[in-house]
Amino acid sequence: MKKREKLKVEIGKELKLGTEQMTTREEMLELLKKYDKYILEYPEELSGYGNRSVVEEALGLYELALNDLNRVTDMAPTLHRGWLNKGLVMLRLGRLKEGWQYYEWRRGMVIDNNDFPQKTAEIGLPYWSGEKTTENQKLFVYAEQGMGDNIQFFRFILEAKKKGEHLSVLNKVELDTLLRYNLEKNGIEIFENGAKLTGDIRYFVFSMSLPYCMKIDSLEKIPYTSKYLDTPPQFKEKWEKKLRYTKKKKIGIFWTSDSEHKKSRFRNVPFEKIKKLFPLDAKFHCLQKNISEEDRQAGEKVKNLYFWDTELEDFSDTAALIDQMDMIITVDTSIAHLAGALGKPTWIMLAYHPDFRWLLDREDSPWYDSVKLFRQNENYEWDSVIEKIKDELKKII
Repeated sequence: MKKREKLKVEIGKELKLGTEQMTTREEMLELLKKYDKYILEYPEELSGYGNRSVVEEALGLYELALNDLNRVTDMAPTLHRGWLNKGLVMLRLGRLKEGWQYYEWRRGMVIDNNDFPQKTAEIGLPYWSGEKTTENQKLFVYAEQGMGDNIQFFRFILEAKKKGEHLSVLNKVELDTLLRYNLEKNGIEIFENGAKLTGDIRYFVFSMSLPYCMKIDSLEKIPYTSKYLDTPPQFKEKWEKKLRYTKKKKIGIFWTSDSEHKKSRFRNVPFEKIKKLFPLDAKFHCLQKNISEEDRQAGEKVKNLYFWDTELEDFSDTAALIDQMDMIITVDTSIAHLAGALGKPTWIMLAYHPDFRWLLDREDSPWYDSVKLFRQNENYEWDSVIEKIKDELKKII
């Protein structure tokens, strides 16, 4: 019995490592076979179903993934990760009602640098579930997770204000200049970083709970799908002076993020691939703040590619640079959300298994009217995506 348990743990660890490192369809199919065999041998092992669902999702087998996650939540009804992963599949399938409901399970978890239980205890206020707020009983909105998340979900802060809610909003430091300007413009109170909660704040909510609390339970109910952010005027003026007038199309481009996000290996496009766009008769402006030495050296040989990384000191600088562009081409990163929120025509290059917010099998986005999606095929290769973008660009340049 001990030998069987030891073997189960060893094989399980090996499979999990393979799941974390897989990059090709062939590797995924091979892993799926191994998980099938593992689950036949150890049907009582919860992690087998959970980890197999990750591989199934990567292969686009979402209903099979849901079956495995249902098994996980049946076997362990209080396991937060099982419900959260189920919620993410639902959201990707456009099933917002169940998706947002299950997504709330993250509040009992630590995700990356977000310790939700600790932050909940620190704040010490009742969690908002849609109660009416007043001037003396405000709602404290706490920014969570990544920059793109905060930009995308900012629309729900605007929607809550529109519906008459009284808010006090804490921004992420990196986004403060940009979002502060937009909060002030819309008459929404800013909760200063480092300030203490005051007696007129009655409830709190994590920013990505807002659609659940506000019952945004279908794609059709998503508010503010056109431009909803403006660049602070001083940044706009600064960047208007930096860029010379040209009759050629100005295209903002972002091909790789240095983010430590576990899906970066799928999201990023190698310079060798993206450079196939540069022979087109347009001016390409790199929107990346961080550029590898290898990419910089290769990029500096391209006459119509311009780097601005040393001058992008604030997200408002990036927003102002985007304002100066005719269009944006980007991978799935915060820049995609920023460009969409600014109402700029934006083409997003997506991995075959995309983040939940881009849904499946469609070229448009219910989140941003100005966005067009270019998806990889099931082989996870970028060549066909780049070729399609190149063909589309030729029509408008």
